[in-house]
Amino acid sequence: MDEVLLIDDASKDRTSQIAERLGISVIKHERNQGYGGNQKTCYDNALERGADVVVMVHPDYQYDPRVIPFAWDSSRRGSVTSSSDRGSGRAAKPSKAACRFINTSPTAS
Repeated sequence: MDEVLLIDDASKDRTSQIAERLGISVIKHERNQGYGGNQKTCYDNALERGADVVVMVHPDYQYDPRVIPFAWDSSRRGSVTSSSDRGSGRAAKPSKAACRFINTSPTAS
């Protein structure tokens, strides 16, 4: 991992200040952009910084970050999965945004 990037979607807590003290790159929205706007900012900035892989972790633990090492290993073997249907025993269908990112990623084959 080369860089951690935090997108602050106009939150009122101190997450940005704490992240900056930890040396994490922070991008702040002046106004709340919503989920889609936050994702767009994340992917756009990650790609501008030369990212080959982007892992988005949600602060509400919608996705379990403990699966990141397994997902990374799986992606290196050419398999992409989603944990958004966690608990059902089956992988969820990737979102349109995820498919677009995967299909337009400069390193996707």
